[in-house]
Amino acid sequence: MSNSYNQQPIVITTVMGAGWKSLQTLNSTNQPVTAQNVGVTIPSQFGINVYKVIWDNPTTAGHTFTIVDPQNSNVLLAGTTGVANQDVEYDFESAPANWPDFKVTTISSGTLYIFYRS
Repeated sequence: MSNSYNQQPIVITTVMGAGWKSLQTLNSTNQPVTAQNVGVTIPSQFGINVYKVIWDNPTTAGHTFTIVDPQNSNVLLAGTTGVANQDVEYDFESAPANWPDFKVTTISSGTLYIFYRS
């Protein structure tokens, strides 16, 4: 299975060559000009509010994944599995994490499912 950027949840199986904003095609244009935003470009894609990430089936203990902000390389989420073939869940339901953009730079094995609200 390959990466799928235009669905809910977002599915990531391999490292990403660019940030999610540039790879997704759900909202790739700018907002229409209104009286309130004349002279200002407002992008349609503001980012996502992540409320859960599931790392499905990391195959070997010690495998890792890393998700960074592609603008400044700050780590948004990283994980290391302690048990082979056991799913790992990261839950932000009570305080969703706001990711204006993201890029998976490391995924040793398994699949990342990123659940979000826009």
